[in-house]
Amino acid sequence: MKESERGGEESINQVESKRARKGKLERVSRGTMERKNVAEALRKAEEEKNTVLNTMSEIVVYQDTKHRVLWANRAAAESVGLAVEDLVGRSCYEIWHGGCEPCAGCPVEKAWKSGQLETGEIVGTDGKMWSIRVDPVKDIKGSVTGVVEIVQDITEHKRAQEALRESEEHYRMLAERMNEGLLQIDKDGRYVYVNRKHGEMFGYSPDEMVGRHWAEFHDIDAQKIIKKEMARRKKGLAEPYEVAATRKDGRRIHIRVSPRPIYDKDGKFKGSIAILTDITERKKVEDLLKKSEENYRTLVEAIPYGIQEIDTAGIITYCNPAYQKILGYTKKELLGKSIIELLEPASRRKELHGYLSILVKDQPEPTIYLQQNRTKDGRIVDMEVAWNYKWDNENCVVGFRSVITDITERKKAEEEVLMDRAQLKSLASQLTLAEERERRRIASEIHDVTIQSLSLAKMKLDGLGHSVSSRDPAEVLDEVRGALGKAIDETRSLVSRVHSPILALLGFEAAVGEWLTGQIQEKHGIECRFEDDGQPKPLDDDIELVLFRDVRELLMNVVKHARTKKVKVSIGRDGEQICVIVEDDGVGFDPAEAVSMAYKRDEFGLFSIRERLEELGGAFEIESAPGRGCRAVMRAPLKCGTQIEGDT
Repeated sequence: MKESERGGEESINQVESKRARKGKLERVSRGTMERKNVAEALRKAEEEKNTVLNTMSEIVVYQDTKHRVLWANRAAAESVGLAVEDLVGRSCYEIWHGGCEPCAGCPVEKAWKSGQLETGEIVGTDGKMWSIRVDPVKDIKGSVTGVVEIVQDITEHKRAQEALRESEEHYRMLAERMNEGLLQIDKDGRYVYVNRKHGEMFGYSPDEMVGRHWAEFHDIDAQKIIKKEMARRKKGLAEPYEVAATRKDGRRIHIRVSPRPIYDKDGKFKGSIAILTDITERKKVEDLLKKSEENYRTLVEAIPYGIQEIDTAGIITYCNPAYQKILGYTKKELLGKSIIELLEPASRRKELHGYLSILVKDQPEPTIYLQQNRTKDGRIVDMEVAWNYKWDNENCVVGFRSVITDITERKKAEEEVLMDRAQLKSLASQLTLAEERERRRIASEIHDVTIQSLSLAKMKLDGLGHSVSSRDPAEVLDEVRGALGKAIDETRSLVSRVHSPILALLGFEAAVGEWLTGQIQEKHGIECRFEDDGQPKPLDDDIELVLFRDVRELLMNVVKHARTKKVKVSIGRDGEQICVIVEDDGVGFDPAEAVSMAYKRDEFGLFSIRERLEELGGAFEIESAPGRGCRAVMRAPLKCGTQIEGDT
């Protein structure tokens, strides 16, 4: 081979060798670069992993087969108050439990043995509760070389669960003890839950109702109502309603349903809960009340007395036909009208003041008052108004209810009776005075004629007796004289009973004293006491006659009814009046009952005394009670212009 050719071949080989070395260097360089990239990627991944694990609130620990910590996150170190470096190389049971060997039933031990994921819960010595998850780490041959333990503090979660459980138990206890029925139905209308009371309400046990459709327990009419209400609930409109139902035993009941819709987290309707109240008794009461109100309304519309209801402003809110008839207005004309407009103008101010005083008082007693109203045709009617309050459900006064009686005719009749009574009193007084005057005239005639004639005859017989010598005529004359004397005494007694001559001769006080002693004490054996204040008490003849008669009448009542042994009569002057008091300590009586019995028996003694004295301007009072005697006081006016001795 030529030398030039050999030199050329070597050059080619050198070039190829250089190229090969260069390629190898490039490959090594690329491999180194790739390894650097992988290492950098691994480093970044490790950093990211550590960042993620260290930001986790759960404890994350990597352990080898001897329970030694190879790696732990920040949460693990913070849970025991150590640095991460202080955990590495130490056993988990030593760090967290202070023990020398694994805990019994530890999920880590289970994971070593099973090679599978294991979970569990433990309670620490401090009372905290932990949830444990253990994932085994295996090599390429499938052998467990370590475990990753994730521990989460579930103390609050467990407490919340326990609180929820207790709350549910409490809710169920309350639900079972409720006096109202409680139910829950699903969206298809089937019972999910019913409490004890609900079952009792329908006569079923809760187990008999759960799972069944609500329509099985209601008739067609009730189903229509409930379906309508359920449709409203699906739209979010849930208001209480009432419905009838049939119990298991066939008895009908009425219930009030207070429903509430239930929605899922997406806002879709999933059912309802409802509280049911048995209102059967209330319905009965309402029916009775309705009938009572109907009866009341019928009665109010039919009675002849006016019925009126007004609000606190005095506006008429109701009136019955009788009230409309009294005033001559129609119902339409009266409703909304103020009662002040109906009053007679002259009395409006007074009536308005009285009405306002009723409003401002603190619940005054209902009363009866009189008022005058003007009718539609202009007549004035007298009305008696008996009013009472009208209350609302909160016990507040919202108006007044009145019963009104037209007393126009009655007032006229009363006025006529009063006039007749006044005339009768005057006639009775005049009759009494006429009677006393006639008594005085008769007594005077008997005294002046009869007694004088008898006395003269007796005197002549006395003279004749002295002149007769024969004994027999003398005896006859004695008998005649005795008879005449007796006739004279009886005639004088009769004169005294008809009219006391002492009244005319010595005056009222002396006549009363003489009659008291002669007629009461001597004839009836009653101890009499007479007192006179000694002051002048001049009386008109008529008053003197009436007073003397009334004193005698009172004393005779004492004799007949008092059953007493003592009586006292006092006469005195009280200003311009004479005061006569008759007192006894007898059995006494009830004055009101005595007057009532007198009317029944047509015995008007005490009533007549009062009437006579009042007609003359005097007065009569009685104070008595059973077992406490009686005190009667009569007063009458003295003659006008009289003065007590010594007055100037």
